[in-house]
Amino acid sequence: MLLKHKVARVAAHAAPILPRRIRARLERVKNFLHAERQLREIFADGTLVDSEPGVWSVSPTPDSDKLSNFYSHQYWSGRSDSRMMLRPRDVDQFLYLRKINSEITGRIPAKALNFGSGHGGMSYLLVAAGFAVTNLDLFDVEVPGAIHVRSLDEVKGTFALIYASHSIEHVIDIRETMAQLIAQLQPGGYLFVEVPNSEYPAYVEGSGTNRKPRLHPPHTQYITRQYFTTLPLTTVALETICYEGSEVGRTVANASEGEVIRYVGRKS
Repeated sequence: MLLKHKVARVAAHAAPILPRRIRARLERVKNFLHAERQLREIFADGTLVDSEPGVWSVSPTPDSDKLSNFYSHQYWSGRSDSRMMLRPRDVDQFLYLRKINSEITGRIPAKALNFGSGHGGMSYLLVAAGFAVTNLDLFDVEVPGAIHVRSLDEVKGTFALIYASHSIEHVIDIRETMAQLIAQLQPGGYLFVEVPNSEYPAYVEGSGTNRKPRLHPPHTQYITRQYFTTLPLTTVALETICYEGSEVGRTVANASEGEVIRYVGRKS
């Protein structure tokens, strides 16, 4: 048994006599270790293969029911930020979209879909800015003024803004998911995507023709800038963003220097 598992087991026996704050932290550690164990099982045979131009996908495809159960019950339970309404990155992205959002809120109604809404984040800001927001996630944080659904099949209507921050890399079928999202954009609507940059050196292994992203569960899709040039949208922005330990990103010229990719596309 790994040392961290042994420590967690010993600490669990002592939990009843510990302060509430420490007990809560121990509970998160226990949930995190359980989630880690689940991921090892789900991705046990996983390897990365070319699936789309600029995309590697996990093969064999992970069991969708097991992944859904993981996101519903384990993904957030081991994190200390699951009930954090806003993070600095949410605000940074909102400011990045400020000009586009101002244009959209001139429309009636201004509808937005937060795909993979997680902790809420951007949804709070969009509701405050006057958007009618639909959150899509297996985890529901009950953002006031927003609708919550658990799958794309439950989403109704079209949207002026579809926002997907660090969620596309978790989908089972990137081709099907992106086709559905683009279909639900209104004419003139915008798609915002931020994903890990699969050309970033710390995320890559091998060399030469064997160079490819390192498997990082629960990510199922590993995406480069090239992929976004293939989408049937007008590119408004396609940038590599460097955080360097900061929650506020800055654009960098060299594609390998930024940890994430930000893309904004507009539907004709």
